[in-house]
Amino acid sequence: MIQPIPTVSRRRTSIWLWVLLTLLALSVLVVMTAFQWVGSLEALPAHVVIDGREISIDPALFGGWTATVLFIPAVMVVFCVLVIVPLVLLFALACALIGVVLGVALPIIAVVVALSPIWLMGMFFWWLARRAVPRTAQAA
Repeated sequence: MIQPIPTVSRRRTSIWLWVLLTLLALSVLVVMTAFQWVGSLEALPAHVVIDGREISIDPALFGGWTATVLFIPAVMVVFCVLVIVPLVLLFALACALIGVVLGVALPIIAVVVALSPIWLMGMFFWWLARRAVPRTAQAA
């Protein structure tokens, strides 16, 4: 007899992992583009005056490990911005939605329910039915 080969079900990767990996790749591309753009500027070295002293900054001097040391934190900063900004906007929109629902929609619903013609007609007919019943029947 041939024994069936046991198979293990394939584990699914979470969608959030793919989203984070995509954002990481996007941040790497953004930082690489920024580094290429700074390297292609023609007005380099840049001259900056700080407290009366002129300082010359030339990105061409950043090579090898210096570029790597600058590149990794830049990627992390862009990645954090790409993750945190949408989360903050989503939280702000959720708070605004809750505020609108509690501040506008609930009072409107309460007014509509309280002043609904059906409720008013029901209360009127109840009042009429109550008045039509003789007092002797009410006491019993």
